[in-house]
Amino acid sequence: MTDLMIAFCAFWGGVFRLGTTQLLSAPWATLAVNLCGTLLLPLWNDYWGPGLRSRRQWLHVGVGTGFFGSFTTFSSFCLDVIKLLTAGKWLIAGIYLVLSLIGGILMAWAGITLAQHLNTRGGLH
Repeated sequence: MTDLMIAFCAFWGGVFRLGTTQLLSAPWATLAVNLCGTLLLPLWNDYWGPGLRSRRQWLHVGVGTGFFGSFTTFSSFCLDVIKLLTAGKWLIAGIYLVLSLIGGILMAWAGITLAQHLNTRGGLH
């Protein structure tokens, strides 16, 4: 069941990423999905998901690994940086690289902090 849920969720993560690339141009679509994913994955793992670990492990793993694994993309991030550099767009490549790295770390921190805050308040799961 877990393998099927990972595949199902990976399909939808890919569909959402494709939709984002149709709304935004490269490399900004990759930046948007990666920053969104780095915010939402900690919320899933630390807030919405823990209750599922004991009852529905297959759903917890399916969404975390399948959806967020296919929605976010390190390989596209790296390819975007190389494309910008080979096109001579050094400044944009640098800005994109800094926004991706620093922004990703800040979004992950925000997701973890928000999950902890929601857990201490006894929020809805």
